[in-house]
Amino acid sequence: MKFIAENGITLFNGAPLLTNLKLKFKSNLMLMDTDILELDPVDVKENAVTFLEKDGNGKAVLSLITEGSCFALKVTGEYTPQSSAHGSHLSVFGSVIVEFDVFGAKRYMDAHKPYLFWQTVSFGDKLTEIKEHTQMLLIDRGNESLYFMATCHKTHKTEMFPAEKGMCVIARANTVLDEIDDCVLLGGTNENAYLLPETVTEFGLKVLEKKGKLRKDKKYPEFFEYLGWCSWDAFHMDVTDQNLLDKCQEFKDKNIPVRWMIIDDMWGHVKNIDRKTQHQREMYDWEADPVRFPKGLKGAVSDIKANYDMLVGIWHPTNGYWAGIDPTGPIAKKYAHLLEKTYTVRHYNEGPQLMHSFEKEKAEKYFDELHKFFKDCGIDFTKVDNQGTNEEFARFKDNINVTSSNLHNAIEKAANKYYDGNLINCMGMPIENFWNRESTVNRFSGDFMPEDRIWFVHHLLQCSFNSLTQGTVYVGDWDMWWSDDAQASKNAVLRAMSGGPIYMSDELNRSIREVIMPTCLSDGRILRLNTPAVPTRDCMFEDSEHNGKIYKVFNKLENGGVIAAFNLDEKEEEVKGIISPKDIENIADGEYALYDWFNGTVTVLAKNDEMELSLKNYDDFRLYVIVKIENGKAVIGLKEKYMSPLAVKKESDGYVALDDGTLLVYTADGLTEIAVKKDQKVEI
Repeated sequence: MKFIAENGITLFNGAPLLTNLKLKFKSNLMLMDTDILELDPVDVKENAVTFLEKDGNGKAVLSLITEGSCFALKVTGEYTPQSSAHGSHLSVFGSVIVEFDVFGAKRYMDAHKPYLFWQTVSFGDKLTEIKEHTQMLLIDRGNESLYFMATCHKTHKTEMFPAEKGMCVIARANTVLDEIDDCVLLGGTNENAYLLPETVTEFGLKVLEKKGKLRKDKKYPEFFEYLGWCSWDAFHMDVTDQNLLDKCQEFKDKNIPVRWMIIDDMWGHVKNIDRKTQHQREMYDWEADPVRFPKGLKGAVSDIKANYDMLVGIWHPTNGYWAGIDPTGPIAKKYAHLLEKTYTVRHYNEGPQLMHSFEKEKAEKYFDELHKFFKDCGIDFTKVDNQGTNEEFARFKDNINVTSSNLHNAIEKAANKYYDGNLINCMGMPIENFWNRESTVNRFSGDFMPEDRIWFVHHLLQCSFNSLTQGTVYVGDWDMWWSDDAQASKNAVLRAMSGGPIYMSDELNRSIREVIMPTCLSDGRILRLNTPAVPTRDCMFEDSEHNGKIYKVFNKLENGGVIAAFNLDEKEEEVKGIISPKDIENIADGEYALYDWFNGTVTVLAKNDEMELSLKNYDDFRLYVIVKIENGKAVIGLKEKYMSPLAVKKESDGYVALDDGTLLVYTADGLTEIAVKKDQKVEI
């Protein structure tokens, strides 16, 4: 890959890739008036273009870093305002703009931030219409795909935006700087779109000099291999030590093998627990609320463990509580040297607040003290929230990369020390979070909304596409769910095939065992796949809310895979499509038994064969377990479990059932059902 002119880049085969290339500085006079300065290309070399501002206010070099099919654009430059611009600096909110068009772009999928915390997806055919704050962008160029990733390098983070004649990348330092020496965009090309996110991410970890690893190289927390529960949607602000015990008793009475729980918002001691002012409250003390937890946090955790032998996690936001730390409370008094004031401009909570320092040593000490307290109370793991607010809370504290890495290093150092790294990251999908965390599990969706069919549509799209993009580095947490919700079966199927943790948030006396148990064994171990569930190839660039077609996600098994098909039509009209073994990426040649889980029927198809499917409305969906037919047989697995093949273990002379149930075996004569007990071996 090389530059051939100031307005174009050539890829290996000689065809243009990026055109209409421009570089701009954005400056602010006294952080108020914005000025866009376009720099002119003055020298073009094979791997670098030098730009100058005509009035002498700045200089920059746009250079290329390449490796295999991957590349990075790097900007090295400085803003040197002349006397007429005295008091001006590069903009804190977006200092450098690299603008270009993509040659041959046909369709795109953008993964963008609609809010400060989350990433979701949209589709189109004009790059001038990509969403603002795009972090990952997959482009269909016909014979190949192109993948872009935003960065968080030495001092700046970047995001992609639409531009007048294409798109642009905007770099943001989040503090006053007049220099940049950062990679601002990562990219790669491949005929196989599925290979690009991991390939470009791996290249990014290297070129950005990040300590993180790909998901496949990380340790997955053992206790997340079991079924869990969270208090949030069950009790919200009214969580108490007694209702936690009542919920544990319900699980025991109903024989639902929940093995861990999260004590979620709002267990803490605050002055005001009026839910309407939730986001305006400050954490008074780390100790649990003395009214709702009269034995303290330690007493509550002790009672849960003594009576129900359950692991217990604790939720907390990064900044203390939603409005920080109460300056009159014991935290502020004892740890004043580890705290600092910041300012938030959120509409519900504008103003100064007290929270942890963003200095490395102070942040590490603060989170160490916090989790030392939790560990002394018997806590086994933590769920940390509000991570995406770093851009807002740390403004002017230091550059965005330093403050982000300091925050995540501090949290993870404490989690590693006290919980063997057992941590769920939450509300943290911005690009600075993505590149600066080393832990494994990260929320991939906005908050679960009970009894909301439209929410489910957006949740499915969000989680499956985030699994394609951010799933390269993290195991996706597809969030909690209700087993008595009208969407319960759909939610259960998605989490069963997600490759991540499974945990409910059912209200008291509302957990339904029959809905939950298809996701796990009788001892609570979930039947978890080792890879993430992602969209099928024919859904990659499609707007499934408006195209009249079914939407499919798939995941892989050793000798096949699973496919779930849904109707996401915005008007809830009938949609049509096809199901095929080839929907499972890289599936081997041969014949396959497609087991329709909910209808209990089997269809036999060769790898490239297709069968038609129509889905009437949101409630009409399918789960297909797809197993290769070998020697005339296909072992589907236990009938009672969504991920049926994972409920049996193959041995040289047969299959061992991992639970009581019904073993399904397909032959030319049809389906055979065999009643089995746990650990029973069946010769097939």
